Amino acid sequence: MKVNKYIIIILGIIGLFLLPFCGEDLENIGLEEECVKLECVHGFFVFFNGQTLICECDCEEGWFGELCDEEVEVEECEELACVFGTFNEIECECDCEEGWFGELCNVCAITVPNLQNLQGRLCTGESCSELLASGEFSIEDFYGLEYKGGIIFDIDTDLGYCKIMANDPVAFGFQWGCYGSYLGTSVNGVIGYEATLLIFNECGGVDIQIINNNAVETPNTAAAVCILRGDIDGREWYLPSIEEFEIMQQNLFNNNLGSLLATNYWTSYDVDELHAFRWNFEDGEAHENDKNGKFLVQPILLIVE
Repeated sequence: MKVNKYIIIILGIIGLFLLPFCGEDLENIGLEEECVKLECVHGFFVFFNGQTLICECDCEEGWFGELCDEEVEVEECEELACVFGTFNEIECECDCEEGWFGELCNVCAITVPNLQNLQGRLCTGESCSELLASGEFSIEDFYGLEYKGGIIFDIDTDLGYCKIMANDPVAFGFQWGCYGSYLGTSVNGVIGYEATLLIFNECGGVDIQIINNNAVETPNTAAAVCILRGDIDGREWYLPSIEEFEIMQQNLFNNNLGSLLATNYWTSYDVDELHAFRWNFEDGEAHENDKNGKFLVQPILLIVE
């Protein structure tokens, strides 16, 4: 019986609240002129929020205006090639990794008191050759440091170059390509970018996909992965030779530097019509493999200074 008593009390309170509206329409309670129902196109009409009279359209996301019939214009922006960060499609800008800033996240956030640090001096504009010439550092000090969008793995002071490997997540699941064609890249003296370009030109390796009504090139071979990366200061990315993998093994992997994995990567050398060489960082050796096999790709780049 106690439960029924409480129910009666609650219903009585609700009834007192609703009494002015019971059996009445907007005209009878004097609100017709104050609140005219709107025909909301992309939203719904709100008359009363429980406390005050609203009489307006509550618009769906992406619409505004009195009738929710005006579409919010989304500003299209061109994707930026963020060096040490990721592109934020909503804000149309790069979200930089810790320690980096700038439009492309390629400016090192090193304060003036720390400029004596080698990494800091590299990412504030000094070159490998300038810093080596200063006599303050040895060649070994440079290995594994970030420089111009990559990781330093080789320096030749006589020829005046610095080699870097791409430090973003490596591409995987790609064939060497050119199955049935022998290019002789391991014996004809064609090395570096020229070897990768030869493979790409002879055998292709690009698919065209339509994304948001735009034709987008996507790679399907190891060489194409490198070619489609573009360039840095006019220098192109390319597939490493066996000799260059040996240097990466010695200067980076064996010293736990860089982001190399203990697995297989394609080299730029082919063996015959059906086989090419892969490099395995786990055993530090090159192995022959069917060109249709799928392995990781580690683009590298030569910087002449």
